[in-house]
Amino acid sequence: MMAGALLTSIMFVILIYAPNNLVILGGLLLMLGTLFGLGYPAFSVYPMGITTNEVYPLAFSVVNTAASLGAAIFPLGAGLILDRAHWETVFLFLALSSVVCLAILATIDEPIPEEV
Repeated sequence: MMAGALLTSIMFVILIYAPNNLVILGGLLLMLGTLFGLGYPAFSVYPMGITTNEVYPLAFSVVNTAASLGAAIFPLGAGLILDRAHWETVFLFLALSSVVCLAILATIDEPIPEEV
């Protein structure tokens, strides 16, 4: 989860300085999508290790609901920022959001699994 958030942050910063070349920009966006796609499953799997069989469906639904809200809110936020600023500001906003996610993940106190 942390690697996904960190690499996504780095890719957004790289996009700020991307050249005006469609091939290079397409490659960077492909790499960004790939890194983002590799990081998301960890957020889906994370609740499995810290919940019981009875609570897991609820934990998984909370993770998916938060992901769906993020999928709706972040493009809206990016569009609102783009209406008032430039693409650099949008990518900076997304990079900072990934850094905040990384900071939250770094401060989570992981429970120790019980022996069965």
